[in-house]
Amino acid sequence: IRPFVALGAALAKRGHDVELLYTGIGERGYQEGAASLGFTARGIASPVVDDPERVFAIGLKVINTRNQLQQGLIISRELLEPIAGPAYEAGLELARRSDLFIHHFILHPARAAADLARIPSITMAFAHMLVPSRRIHPSSTPRLGEWGNAIEWRLARFALNQTMLRGVNRLRARAGLPAFRDLLLDTYCDGLDPYAAEILAV
Repeated sequence: IRPFVALGAALAKRGHDVELLYTGIGERGYQEGAASLGFTARGIASPVVDDPERVFAIGLKVINTRNQLQQGLIISRELLEPIAGPAYEAGLELARRSDLFIHHFILHPARAAADLARIPSITMAFAHMLVPSRRIHPSSTPRLGEWGNAIEWRLARFALNQTMLRGVNRLRARAGLPAFRDLLLDTYCDGLDPYAAEILAV
């Protein structure tokens, strides 16, 4: 959330009207901090988990799971999918009165809201590890050189599509939106051509 707070402050300083929607796993709120920086923040379906012991158990499970795909599945199942509906509804209301939508790459409900409202959206990712490129390999896979990297990215995309794409497309179908064919490229990379990402991965 904090990088979005910083981004909101920078945009507000430049004269833009900014509203931040966020979800959190704890009781911490960002309304007062955002107001002091010149923009509005509003919590949605927060806290996602209201039992501190369960939050600790989820965190421990993620830490103890070495496979990053499995970590992503845990996070999605426990922290994202339970709030997908409320996040989409709140996002749609905001998108319909906005000129631009900026969202975290994993928040597919926000992307659906922007698509339905037909406004431009920007996907934010704070690490390059999910941008396909011949120059880097997917996390938890061996270094096999440029051709090997390309093959590993295809396998990574297949794994993501088999495990997580169905839930994304279920929400898009409810919204009357066309299905995505590739979770990594269509959702996380916002339709970016994998080889157009080379310049980002240098």
